[in-house]
Amino acid sequence: MRRHDVERINALLQRGGAVAAGRVHHFAQIDSTNTWLMNQTDAHARVCIAEWQSAGRGRRGRAWRTPRCGAVLLSIGWNLDGAAGGAAGLSLVSGLAALDALRRLGVDAIGLKWPNDILAGGRKLGGILTELNDARCVIGMGVNVAPAVPGSSPESSPAAADETPRTDLHSLGFGVDRDHLAAELILAHCDYLRRFCATGLTAFVDQWNAAHAYRGRAVAVRLGAESFRGIARGIDADGALLIDACEPGGARRRILSGEARVRPLEAVSP
Repeated sequence: MRRHDVERINALLQRGGAVAAGRVHHFAQIDSTNTWLMNQTDAHARVCIAEWQSAGRGRRGRAWRTPRCGAVLLSIGWNLDGAAGGAAGLSLVSGLAALDALRRLGVDAIGLKWPNDILAGGRKLGGILTELNDARCVIGMGVNVAPAVPGSSPESSPAAADETPRTDLHSLGFGVDRDHLAAELILAHCDYLRRFCATGLTAFVDQWNAAHAYRGRAVAVRLGAESFRGIARGIDADGALLIDACEPGGARRRILSGEARVRPLEAVSP
């Protein structure tokens, strides 16, 4: 696949009235787009986009590996100073922004896995990693566009056994242009982050629950040494995942730790 055309992306952002227009920095290869932005003194509404990351990170410190030029890999910086509710729920709102961007390009049948994965057909299409430094935040995201070629290079190595299986837009039948996807992701985040700073997570709870891929489904939860099963119900105003535990006398559990692993079992009535 061809490399990003940053002039084209900036033109799309300018047309959409994004505050990030003209503030996109492009790298053929970088250690991490998040790390680069975290090191900038003025990261607000600044975007770092790369064709490949040598040290891209996912949840729980996992490597984020994609084929070169086979995904949209970008980070956007934002100043949360004065944001209602602080940064609580930021990754959840970022997921909604990514979902909105994909749907604008005709990608359907997608949902969100708490706290930061984009799913299609039960497989991982993309992921989000948020990092904070006082009131400064950097949101990194990766959306798989092309399939990995097994064994072709280290960045295309398979996922660990306990990770959600991978998918990509081309395998799903969507011929999405990477420049358009990058622009839509940036436009959506500029809009959602502006609203998030004004309202906090509260205004987005119903929207997130409607997009929840596991809502009303039986799931297995592992949190440290503890494991249990239950029915996923959505999130509350604090961004906690609500699970109705299945054991006798089971109560509703609130999962706040992003270290929890949640896997679907069988579908059940909501």
